[in-house]
Amino acid sequence: MEKDVPVILVMGACGVGKSTIARGLADRLSARFIEADDFHPADNKALMARGVPLTDDNRWAWLDAIAAEAQARPGLSVLACSALRRVYRDRLRLTCRPMPIIHLAADGDLLKARVAARQDHYMPPSLVQSQLDTLEPPAADELACILPAFDTPDAIVAQATDFITRHLDRALIPAPAKD
Repeated sequence: MEKDVPVILVMGACGVGKSTIARGLADRLSARFIEADDFHPADNKALMARGVPLTDDNRWAWLDAIAAEAQARPGLSVLACSALRRVYRDRLRLTCRPMPIIHLAADGDLLKARVAARQDHYMPPSLVQSQLDTLEPPAADELACILPAFDTPDAIVAQATDFITRHLDRALIPAPAKD
């Protein structure tokens, strides 16, 4: 059996700033950053580029590839991944444990504006609503913190760092870097 690996999940719909916040949190905690978008197969990216929402069947191999990447190297990782449904987070938890969650939340108008402003990204603004419709916020039994995505990245990273250092076993993370 594979060994569990600690992963901090930064989740939410497209445009909430997952990558920015996860990178900042990884830097602050001296952890490895994993960008889930890098593991989408070309077929998934092509579907999304055409405005077609992914199905569960499109996501299983993608989630398994992300977990394998986390498993590949020891130590704490911070993962930027939509992980919109509980079953997706549960799939990651098969090997990514503990997995505290930073859930970034924002309204559809802000997310559509952010996605529309992106350059060279496959995700069109038309998919924002389908992501919000699919989103299952973390349940009470998931160790999660919900943060507003409209705050500054520095403020969000600071709040996320505080949550993580209060809730993740200190043996798993180094002391946060000083600003």
